[in-house]
Amino acid sequence: SAHYPDRRRDILDPMQTSPPSRFRRRLTTFAAGCLSLLAGVVHARAALTGTFTVNSAWESGYSATMAVANSGPADVSGWTGTLATGDTLTSWWGVGASAGKGRYALAPESYNVTIPAGGRISFGFNGNVATPAAPALTINGLNVPITTGSAPTPTPTPTPGPGGTPSPTPTPAAGAPGTPTISILKNFTDGGYDVNWAVYSGAAATTCTLLEDGNVYTTGSAPAPANGTQSGTIHVGDRPYAAHLYQVRLSNAAGASSSASKSFLSDGASPILVGPLSSGGASPDAVMQARQLTVPLGVAVGFPVSMIDGTAGAYSVATNNPGVVRFSMNGATLTVTGLAPGRASLRITNTAANTSRWLGVRVRKADGSLPGMPDYLAVGSVSQDTDTDLAMWRNFGAGALNTRVDARYIYLNDGPYNDTWTTWGGNPNNWFGETSPHGLRAYGYVRESLKLGMIPFFVWYNIDGTGDSFTTDTGNAQNVDFMKGYFTDLKRMCDLVKAEAPDETVGIVIEPDFIGYLAQNGVDPTTFPARTDAAYTVGMLTHGADPEFPNTVTGYVQAVNYLFSKNLPRAYFGWEFALWGHPANGWTTPSGTLGLMHLTDEPISGDNTGANATRLGITRGRAAIYNEGTATTNYYLRCGVASYGASFVSVDKYGLDAGAEQGAAANPGNSTWFWSQTVWNNYLTFVQAMHDTSKLPVTLWQLPVGHINGSSLANPAGGVFADLVNTYQHYEDSAPTFFYGDAFSPGAGSRYNYFSGTTNGADADPMANLSANGTAIRWGSAMSRAANAGVRVALFGAGVGNSTAGTGNPPTDGGWWITATQG
Repeated sequence: SAHYPDRRRDILDPMQTSPPSRFRRRLTTFAAGCLSLLAGVVHARAALTGTFTVNSAWESGYSATMAVANSGPADVSGWTGTLATGDTLTSWWGVGASAGKGRYALAPESYNVTIPAGGRISFGFNGNVATPAAPALTINGLNVPITTGSAPTPTPTPTPGPGGTPSPTPTPAAGAPGTPTISILKNFTDGGYDVNWAVYSGAAATTCTLLEDGNVYTTGSAPAPANGTQSGTIHVGDRPYAAHLYQVRLSNAAGASSSASKSFLSDGASPILVGPLSSGGASPDAVMQARQLTVPLGVAVGFPVSMIDGTAGAYSVATNNPGVVRFSMNGATLTVTGLAPGRASLRITNTAANTSRWLGVRVRKADGSLPGMPDYLAVGSVSQDTDTDLAMWRNFGAGALNTRVDARYIYLNDGPYNDTWTTWGGNPNNWFGETSPHGLRAYGYVRESLKLGMIPFFVWYNIDGTGDSFTTDTGNAQNVDFMKGYFTDLKRMCDLVKAEAPDETVGIVIEPDFIGYLAQNGVDPTTFPARTDAAYTVGMLTHGADPEFPNTVTGYVQAVNYLFSKNLPRAYFGWEFALWGHPANGWTTPSGTLGLMHLTDEPISGDNTGANATRLGITRGRAAIYNEGTATTNYYLRCGVASYGASFVSVDKYGLDAGAEQGAAANPGNSTWFWSQTVWNNYLTFVQAMHDTSKLPVTLWQLPVGHINGSSLANPAGGVFADLVNTYQHYEDSAPTFFYGDAFSPGAGSRYNYFSGTTNGADADPMANLSANGTAIRWGSAMSRAANAGVRVALFGAGVGNSTAGTGNPPTDGGWWITATQG
């Protein structure tokens, strides 16, 4: 019923005290027929005898075989039995067994379901004492007399099994197969692995069984021997990211033999195992190794912890979010208590083995529902699954030494992958084909994010293919073959994410530049062609069952939203706006030389640029920026970005730190991208217009992580952080200084005047939150202002390779950004 829960209804309602009347009538008829059969069964089983043989024993356990002989005149078919013993029996071969009150219910395998007249069958088991007594055996309800046999060979050396329980290799009975050897290798075809076995002595096996953690994984006929060797391969294809212990058992009519136990860690799983809940239930690691645990709010839940090789050792635990979970470690029991709805990561370390496991924890809300997006302005970072990035996130500590963020994002880009070489797709280096197995970039990223207690975000950037421009993007959108690959990959991505996190929130920022190019060229999205019909051709959409989306840009955008909503119902998704996504002269006003965000401080078009140049100033400039943001949003809404449950609208800043712009570090007032607090407040004005017009929250991304030099932020390593030198990956920017706040001394002259706001003159910024004393400047945090403008998520870290990096071990900004983030 664990796998087929509906089957309970086909048997009997467990809440009923007696069967339904129709069932009773059938039961009475069935019982009468059984009585006539029972006499024949009793006659046959009365001639059964058993021989109990201890094949090997050691100080804490034994391995034994039970042979059952039938000296009667007829076969005993379809038997079941019970084995009564005071020992704890740990593993079996030749039968399936389930325990209850010192009795083990036995069910035969397919090859020994019949005890032939004049023949015998056998089965075996391991127990937990050194000197066992013969157990009591019944078959088909009658006692079977037991005699004790002797082992034909010396006792082998035991091999430790899960939790330290020995899993020795039992010596086969005469005529039984020899003891197999096994090896386990990764299978890169489907991401599973192969258990290879071979035996070089003994009689040929007729049946081969793979045991996983002492339970039967699969059983079947053994291949015939060849050239004196019998061997085979058992494929395990449904255990991605797993840690299990395996044995191969070979059987024939004379008996069985089992290999030594061998552990296998698939796809980087941990040797530290987490067992079932203290209140019962399946182990979180039962099939795939758990990436996260889900616990109720305010309830302490215990989990046993062990090593896959059975070794002991002391365990230590740490968390990156003590406001969400509390933990304790008592011996080998981990207890987790949910303090607040949300996510955290635990680092469980076996200090003796010097190995750690990272395990996410989700704490449910008070009503029992799962946490979605945080109810505060969430902070995230660009991050790869590189060793250096993961090392930084995993090395979390307390306070300023912590490395927690709410989310992290990665690009899924380069166009569709169709497994063929074409002019537009099939590039083996794109997101789907770049790793083996295919799709690891997507599902591996989800996996590592969940382990770290973070929400994974993807930037879905596929319409561009191998380039990015109006001509390229629209050409791809109008190419039916390209779009077939596009929609196929979109579904692939959804399937990969669902397989790894079926009930988890995943963020998706969709196609950052495509609609911006359309806006620049004045395209009407409701009529401009795009091959939406490709989604129906490849089966992503079905005529008559799904909505009918037209072959237009708006139809394409709506289809993408619909597919994300349909395939990932817990997804948090939205389309990216471009600050430059407007006609040459703007929707409502020209942007000026330095761009739309500088309308408050740039000369009006046509004016001179001297001291007497006319400027819009704060009030008129912000009104113009808000109007332009409203018009931009209305265009995107015509494209369909808010359709079918879209969660947000999005806008970036720029993909590179401002200090990389020529001359910006020395004279930021003349730069496009090195923004003062006033210009950043202009940006929030544009964001406010997006939010007000779309009625959706806003996600910011590609916010640079460089900071303004002269920072007074305390470095946990001692002193303050060194200045950025404004060279490759060490550039200044003002984004985190603005959002987090900082006290800094930027230098004298134009830098001081610009960042202190004195260049605004009498037209002071009413949104400013700064103070200055002639040398040092303090910017207050803008997070509350951003939240009030509609921002729900702020994702830091640009996608341009020469940008300052806030991740890595160590990050290229020296750790300033991650330290400031903890505040």
